[in-house]
Amino acid sequence: MGGHVDIWGASPGEDAMDGGEDPAAVALVETSVPGVYLASGDLSVLGTHVVPLTFDPGAAKSKAADVAAMAVGGASLAAQVAHGINSARGLVRLSPETMAALKAGAKPFTKDGWNLGTLKDGNQFAHSVRWAPAGAQGATSVAASAGPAAAIMAIQMQLAEISALVEENIALTRSLLQAVEDERWASAKSHFDAIAEEFGHANALGEVTPSIWGQAQAQASETKLRELLELSLRAARRHHEELTALETSPARRTWLDTNARSVTQEAQTLLMAHSAWLRYQALRAGYLHRTAAEDPQDAALLERVIAGAQRRDAEVRAVAFPLLEDVYRLLRMLEEGTGSAWKKLFPGVRNREAVRAAAGYVATQLGALAGHHGAYQADPPPAPVEFTLLPLNPLKAVTSRLRWILREGETLVAVTKSGGWRELERYLVFTSSRILIVREGNFLSDGDVDQELPWTSVRTVAKVPDSDRDDGFDLRIQHGPVEKPDVRTFALRDSSLTHRGDAFVKRLTALVGEETGIGSISSPDAAVATVRTD
Repeated sequence: MGGHVDIWGASPGEDAMDGGEDPAAVALVETSVPGVYLASGDLSVLGTHVVPLTFDPGAAKSKAADVAAMAVGGASLAAQVAHGINSARGLVRLSPETMAALKAGAKPFTKDGWNLGTLKDGNQFAHSVRWAPAGAQGATSVAASAGPAAAIMAIQMQLAEISALVEENIALTRSLLQAVEDERWASAKSHFDAIAEEFGHANALGEVTPSIWGQAQAQASETKLRELLELSLRAARRHHEELTALETSPARRTWLDTNARSVTQEAQTLLMAHSAWLRYQALRAGYLHRTAAEDPQDAALLERVIAGAQRRDAEVRAVAFPLLEDVYRLLRMLEEGTGSAWKKLFPGVRNREAVRAAAGYVATQLGALAGHHGAYQADPPPAPVEFTLLPLNPLKAVTSRLRWILREGETLVAVTKSGGWRELERYLVFTSSRILIVREGNFLSDGDVDQELPWTSVRTVAKVPDSDRDDGFDLRIQHGPVEKPDVRTFALRDSSLTHRGDAFVKRLTALVGEETGIGSISSPDAAVATVRTD
């Protein structure tokens, strides 16, 4: 949340206490979903996306009088926010940065369990902010006053985020998949279309009427929706398990080159089936909402329906997100490269624009699936390098490609160049968890990794005796089983190695020690099988 932010809730006396005179506009109440708040009042001042409440009777009517009453103040804060349930309102997901700013600026506010904080709009005026966290007295009062409406809010954000995937879903099937041949996808889409129509009627009327719920049941049975969702989830899980079992970058890349299209199809079928199923559950919850205030059994069932929908939503996200993230990384690698590997995924396409468009669709889906604002970076910066051993431009080219290969939490120690007379020019990438060996041209053009050596498999790292030159030295890496290890020797060439070489090798030796407990440099006379890189 950025820009101009005011939070409504102060009486004239409280405004004087805060030192502010401009009328506040909005009240925030945290829902049962962490970081998601019910915003009530003039939502335009929030400066962030607001998700309208589903099946909101107030949205179908003019509530200017309610908004004016909120601005005047006078009643208790909880009562006014509850009154705001019948005025302009919606749900917002506050970023971690916004929450940190709120808490950093918090001051004691003793009335009705509400907090007071401040947010700055750049270097401009600092706005007072009042909010009620979940479980606090203020939030509890609002929930009690709102009745069943508070319970159904829990599913709103998930529904909005998943529903936002459908447009990208269809566009992606046209660009990357070109033709949808999967019967489950087509069946899921037809169910989604039927439910979406009834969902739109319910939103327009502000409630799920008996006729709307009856038509939804007739058009799409829950049994068929569950079947579609379960089959899609099972197929996506199978892909996820196959990919997860591959531990090295070369193996994962080979698998993705072969299976990226089918992975994308299964993920899109899963998201379409889940979107249809989740909307159906929202319609059911909306129908129960009609009687939940008077019928304790319907209220209890409403809570169970919502809790079940949230569990399944989390389950789908946990499978779809990593699959789509791997596809996205591949697409970005191919988009930024200069080679022709992208043509395997896009046969018949003349240029990379299709790759760029497909990556954009997947990025939008990943942002919606990430779970909270700011959780996913579609365009992360290159990782900083601990030892700078290459000139700036070659280093930038390599690290720009590495951002699609490095894993979460993996840091970049150094990138060195190996080559010379009768040798292929290679880059050696040393990270906190592994060594990547890549051919310069293949890596920069298509992102190919030739070999990956986890530090757990590396026995020793050492300078080759008497190999020092004006532009570098030879580096020996011993890896593999203790009984018969392999040794590879690389001619490292860069002028920066002449004054940082010893510190660099010492750092690599420490990484060996961290993973294996050895941490020693092998004798040059050790009996090993040597493999040259000629």
